[in-house]
Amino acid sequence: MDNPTTYLDKPMFKKKYNKSKVFSSIAFTQIWGLIILFLSFVVYSSKVISLTGYVIYFFAVLVLIRAIYSNHIKVSFFIGLFLFWVIYLIASAIPNLFNDYKNYLYLKQFISGQLFLYVIPFLIIAHLNLSFYKALFKFAYIFVLLYFMITIFLFYYLIQDITRGGEALTFLMTGAAPLILTLTYHSKKHRAIILIAILLLVFEMMILGRRNVVLYFGSVLFLSFIIALISKQTFSQNKKLNYLFLAIAIVFFSGLVLSLFSKSFEFFFERIQTGMESREGIIDLFFYDFNRNPLDWITGRGVFGQFEGGILATDKKTGLRDGIENGYLYLILKGGGIYLGLLIIISLKAMYNGFFKSRNLLVKGFAAIILIYFIDMIGFGIPMVNLKYIIIFIAIAACNTKWLRELTDEFLSKEIGLK
Repeated sequence: MDNPTTYLDKPMFKKKYNKSKVFSSIAFTQIWGLIILFLSFVVYSSKVISLTGYVIYFFAVLVLIRAIYSNHIKVSFFIGLFLFWVIYLIASAIPNLFNDYKNYLYLKQFISGQLFLYVIPFLIIAHLNLSFYKALFKFAYIFVLLYFMITIFLFYYLIQDITRGGEALTFLMTGAAPLILTLTYHSKKHRAIILIAILLLVFEMMILGRRNVVLYFGSVLFLSFIIALISKQTFSQNKKLNYLFLAIAIVFFSGLVLSLFSKSFEFFFERIQTGMESREGIIDLFFYDFNRNPLDWITGRGVFGQFEGGILATDKKTGLRDGIENGYLYLILKGGGIYLGLLIIISLKAMYNGFFKSRNLLVKGFAAIILIYFIDMIGFGIPMVNLKYIIIFIAIAACNTKWLRELTDEFLSKEIGLK
């Protein structure tokens, strides 16, 4: 392998301190999403807010597409098929935009984030340099810091509205996974804030009964320990990490034990006991409807795809429902088995590269994020315009980037670590 410093002469490092257009498009949407979440507690609807959202998301789509088109990596066969299918899904949705149904409802949905959602997968071919990853880490940490500062003061207010309260708290932490998975890259102060914030979030989500959030961040903590453990070189050079992760495990386990005797957590454990039972009805309706049209299992029903929703229909006039709280079924609904199958193939290769062909925690951590995504989709894990979903495709790109896999942890810690 080349000396890490020789990479500084390569194209991906030459404009190291320039702002990335890819990062800018992502940052705009996340800041706007945060604004909308908090405005929802005081303002329920506003034409000005809606129009502003249209402009921001449309601008973000244009910037992201242009940035990826002008500077992308070589496209493999399966990635090419996957992106071609995504383009087909977008194109097939266009005729619906001119339908005056509910005052052009589909058009409003499309330009208020849905189009950006379908452009996100193109990040798997984006040419991302170290300045991008450093900016992403800083941005994610700012959101973690915001969560850390406001959660104690706002939690009892937000708990009055479990749905919006849970979304607001979780949204700020959606970019925290790469930070915890690369914990040794950061200073002690940053480590402490990141760890305390994640542990605090897990306990808050237990109180709110948000099983999917507990599962996601519990998986992140578990895999961060496993990756650090198997990365012998990094682990041995950071002996204090042994005690750090041991402390996390003790605190987390103690909290779970104590929660068994706390009435505050009864709601969470009641929901755990129900498992998937709370969603069995709607899943049965989904299977019944799709089994009547077997081709839909393969091709899906498009961006605006719906199915028979019974009493849980989102459109009471037609009796149809436009979403389902299971990531696998949601992807089949919107993109079919073709979309899901190609994504699995691409992800498996990326995870193999990340876990077995990389020398650093960064890429191994990204491989873990891909794995956690497929675990998360069992209980929820549907596509949303947040860092949690965006980072999945960034993770695939990172795992497929050879030069990034060859960098050492010492080099990456200096270049992108939070200091």
